[in-house]
Amino acid sequence: KTTTAASIAFGFVHQCRTLSPHTKVLACAFSNVGADNLAEKFLSLGLKVVRVGKPSATSESLWDYTLDAAVQRDPEARKAVENAKLITARVAATKKKVLGKGVNNKGSNSAERAKRDA
Repeated sequence: KTTTAASIAFGFVHQCRTLSPHTKVLACAFSNVGADNLAEKFLSLGLKVVRVGKPSATSESLWDYTLDAAVQRDPEARKAVENAKLITARVAATKKKVLGKGVNNKGSNSAERAKRDA
């Protein structure tokens, strides 16, 4: 199965590169082992690979091809990840404040409506 899938991807990439030199293929597998097998086969065929997934579930031999490794190698990507973490924390804090106030307001509005409708 892996050899067949890799051969199809290889042919597809090379056929499509005549249309665009930046052709990309997304290959998925049911398991992490399956994804590792595909990635290793793609590499053996000379394709560029970025293995996306849980780092602890990725084969050690593929670490250099993971998204996490690519981010570690690129200072701009590391900065973008840090900025995303900061923004996410700010959004979560704002959401908590808004929802916290909204719960109290919603409760008092419900009580006011109950009195009015009685």
